[in-house]
Amino acid sequence: MASWRRFSKCRWFGACGPQPVARHRSCGATHVYSGEQTPFSLSSPGILARRPRCIYTMAHETLVYGFIAGQRRDAHDLHRYNLQTLAELPESDDFPYLSRSMFSCAGDQPLQGTFRTPVIHFGGSMNGLDFDGVPRWITKFESLLSRLYWHEASAHIWTDFIDGCYQYWWAWDQAQLVVASYRTQNPQPTSRWIRHMKHLKRNLDGPPSERAT
Repeated sequence: MASWRRFSKCRWFGACGPQPVARHRSCGATHVYSGEQTPFSLSSPGILARRPRCIYTMAHETLVYGFIAGQRRDAHDLHRYNLQTLAELPESDDFPYLSRSMFSCAGDQPLQGTFRTPVIHFGGSMNGLDFDGVPRWITKFESLLSRLYWHEASAHIWTDFIDGCYQYWWAWDQAQLVVASYRTQNPQPTSRWIRHMKHLKRNLDGPPSERAT
């Protein structure tokens, strides 16, 4: 129930007597009737002492980043195949996103950032990737891995402080069979791997700490 408070003469509306003003239970300034702010009372101590109404956009941002260690260049130029596969990713993707612009690679020469292993790095941020959405993103990422030529990969998924940080690491399995296919006319991408995962608790004033999952 709104309480009533009486102010002095209202010069804005031409009234000669005290005017009743309804003080609603809200985090904004005193309002009259259907929400119009009281003009003559903006400088009153009661208004200046109250905190202004603030509008916040609810969001839980997640950072995703990591690398894919590709295969060295050989007669097949497997790195070129990897770049072609990345170029086929959608420019805009459905949530959780795995879009083309999230991926990039250093140049071909040592002075450009490639000594022996071509490294594909990726990163991005998105809203709402919580513990339910992380496995969905991992599924999309592993679908991409199954079409690339690589031997090691890693991904870090930093959610908000409630859900913590996920760290994933992949290494190819049955490497001898994969390497043997490189010597043929039909080299095979890495479709079998070993995966490890850690779930870390995020701290406000320090690095992530490991916890049981």
